[in-house]
Amino acid sequence: MICFEIHRNGARLCLAGLGEGGALHAILGMVDRTRDDGATYRDLTFDVGGLHEPEPGVQAFVDWVKLCDLAVGDEITLRIVEAQEADPPAKTRRTTEEEVEAAQRQYYESMKAKFDGAT
Repeated sequence: MICFEIHRNGARLCLAGLGEGGALHAILGMVDRTRDDGATYRDLTFDVGGLHEPEPGVQAFVDWVKLCDLAVGDEITLRIVEAQEADPPAKTRRTTEEEVEAAQRQYYESMKAKFDGAT
């Protein structure tokens, strides 16, 4: 299977992979802002996760890495490799089709209430 081998500053963090029928991502982010009170802040983050269907009608969101403490000078390395098996995810959240539909309905109803009558 295709996997992402992830290192931070030379230290191996994980070997992430889902096999067939899944979606795998690695996201490096930076937010640099000045708040209304004039204070500034910077967030440097890195996430490795994915989504797959372990059984019909069930979606599983998986996370291997969630870093919120990156700093200038950190080195993140992602190598695409072929492997027989990946590391188990650090976190898994499962949802059924019914749960997804209920959440979508709730969101729809809240947006409808917000914008009904708006021009």
